[in-house]
Amino acid sequence: MKINLLYRDEKTIGVRLERYGFKEREGIRSIPSRKWVPDEKIWTIPYSISAVESMLEVYRSCKFECDERLNKELPFIREWLDRRDTQANAVPSSSERGEWNPDQQQEMRDALVARGYSSKTIKAYISQTERFFAGLQGTEASINDTAVQKYALALLEKGLSHAYVNQAISALKFYFRHVLKQPKSAAYVRPKKESKLPDVLSLNEVMRLLKAVKNLKHKAILYLTYTSGLRVSEVVRLRLEDCDR
Repeated sequence: MKINLLYRDEKTIGVRLERYGFKEREGIRSIPSRKWVPDEKIWTIPYSISAVESMLEVYRSCKFECDERLNKELPFIREWLDRRDTQANAVPSSSERGEWNPDQQQEMRDALVARGYSSKTIKAYISQTERFFAGLQGTEASINDTAVQKYALALLEKGLSHAYVNQAISALKFYFRHVLKQPKSAAYVRPKKESKLPDVLSLNEVMRLLKAVKNLKHKAILYLTYTSGLRVSEVVRLRLEDCDR
């Protein structure tokens, strides 16, 4: 089955399935925060690495096609697909995979669980470490702090977010310390946290929003919230005696 991944906005990715049978829908329904958009006849998933990785895993045997923007912003999708296709043709040996083998993967998982990391963080750290070793192409001599720094720089040059790169560094630092037993790792240079401007509605957008509400009580709440700058929790607790007529 073919699956198309489409950029919709900064928060969601569109997923168009070639078939919409029960078996096909069961996979997309296992992804948290997915939604069906009847007008577009597509599903949406959150614009996040964890959601995309879940999608790739659920439909591991399917063919994926991404639009141009997703290919540029999320290059790890193409890397994952290429690696999957390579593995389908030939099973790599332990030496070809560097030190990243099932035993070490399990050791890292156990170390994360023992230290109380969440299931989401465990999955992310293991995926980040796996991608790092896939990029090394089995060169065991390159598994060191310098390789981590070069890897982080390569991710930044691909246009990945600073948060993604910082997560990769944290995952590899954990692997070096608790799996390879190298507690004295280098002080990695991390990219600074990105500051993004908040999404602010224009005046026309606000007016369309207010005019679209027909219920008088709801309209009063929205107008009062917007014009006074009150929090939602403050507005819903207002009483008549709070108003200075």
